[in-house]
Order: sequence, then structure tokens, then C-alpha cells
Amino acid sequence: GLPYLTLKMAMSLDGRIAEPGGLSRWVSGPASREVVMRLRRRVDAVLVGSRTVLKDDPRLLPKAGLNTPFRVIVDSKGRTPLSARVLTDGRQACTIIATTSACPEGRRRSYGRLGGSVWVLPKERGGVSLKALMRKLGQEGVLHVLCEGGGELAGSVIKAGLADEYLFFVAPKFLGSRSLP
Repeated sequence: GLPYLTLKMAMSLDGRIAEPGGLSRWVSGPASREVVMRLRRRVDAVLVGSRTVLKDDPRLLPKAGLNTPFRVIVDSKGRTPLSARVLTDGRQACTIIATTSACPEGRRRSYGRLGGSVWVLPKERGGVSLKALMRKLGQEGVLHVLCEGGGELAGSVIKAGLADEYLFFVAPKFLGSRSLP
């Protein structure tokens, strides 16, 4: 009853998923981004955490094609801005905010008024229960989920044993840290 979950991560040769301070939007190059666009055209849902929305303000949609996957934002406290593109780009009907009772009710209503769906799910380890989220997605007919991270969500997916497939893009560069010893 659970959807198939592909965990996609881009990283540098030194294992970083962003520059120190989270400055880089894309670690990988155009070829890997095109692979991700093709994958988005095939999946039923794209999953990210609220920090990804806060830092990158992504649309999470394929650039071309007929498929419009659900955009699932894991946001236990309602941090997703009301101005986020996933709630303002004309496709907000395919946006799901997966949250908990820690998200203020007024915030949940605001997401709904903008056209997004709000799913209040049980808490697990202080955040949204990913197992409950995956069960709910399966009940809604979602067969394939692409998790695009960030790092905290990816780690939680792995710890929960929910990843069926891993897709890693390793960029030929070192991001390292800002300060050298």
C-alpha cells in the first residue's frame, strides 16, 4: 500500500549537498537536471522539506510534458511561506502541505485558501510521520514518489526505511568549508 520512493540527491565529491551556508542552488550540472526533469514527468509526486522551499522556492514541476505531479511539502510547523511558488504559480491545486497539529490552524486555513491541500498527520520524532504520509499518498493513488530532499528529509526517509531506490548525482567539484585550518 505504500508508493515506490526514489530518493534523489546531488552532491559534490566531498559529499556536500550545498555550499557552506547553503548558498548553492544547484550542485550538479545541466545534464543531471535534465534527467531529473524526465523523472518528474514520470512520477506521481515530488517530495521536499520546508527548508528546501524556504531556501530555493522551487516549483517542483517538470519543464515540459503533460504530467503534473503532486508537490508534497513536509512542513510540521507551517514554515512554508504563503508567497512560495508552490502556492502561487497557478498549479497550487497539486500542492500538498503535509503537517502536524504543531502548524497553527490559521496557517493551515491560509494554505487551503490559496488552493493547496493540507494533511494533518501524526508526529514522529518531532516532525511529520513519514510512514503515515506515505500511507496517505498510497491511499490517494500515488504510486511513485520522487524525494528531492534536502538533507534532513533525506536522512529521515532513510532512517524510516522508506527509500526503494537511490539516485545520486556526484558533481566533479569540491565545495568544502569556508574556513581552512
